[in-house]
Amino acid sequence: DVVNALEVGLGYRLDCDLFFLAYDWRADYRKLGRLIEIEIERLQSRFGADQKIIIIGQSVANMAVRYWLRECRPEMRESVAKWYAFGPPWRGSWNTINMLQNGYWPATRRFHGFSAEAVASCPSVFQLLPAESRLMDRHGESVAGFDIFDASCWKDAGLPCQYPGLAGNLAQAR
Repeated sequence: DVVNALEVGLGYRLDCDLFFLAYDWRADYRKLGRLIEIEIERLQSRFGADQKIIIIGQSVANMAVRYWLRECRPEMRESVAKWYAFGPPWRGSWNTINMLQNGYWPATRRFHGFSAEAVASCPSVFQLLPAESRLMDRHGESVAGFDIFDASCWKDAGLPCQYPGLAGNLAQAR
């Protein structure tokens, strides 16, 4: 649908002036940002160093774009004409807790998915934890002293805490 809209609606042509960069949602977003830079360098070597790039990010890919824009060289940042961010989880997602408890099954368990243990091995899951870590009890009251980036709070709150390296993953995601 996206390709169709860009080609038919706006006149872009796939592999002429429309390119896609695949990414692995499980990877560390800070490393994915480097792939963006490599792709921009490739496009600029093909179309000229002054070529401006429009980036369209969907969902969690925007995390990599945002990180890369913060950390890249100024001349790389200047090469981005526009960035359209569709569905970015800027404030994180409580769905990551569900993924750590139940795994990730994109459509149904009839298709390939990822067990909770496999999900826990993905840096991106911890990077998507909500920045605001207010946890509410069943009465709608804030749980005092809860910090989503503190592994001991996970145990006290009954969140999945059995994973080796949980404390390190949470500290790195902070």
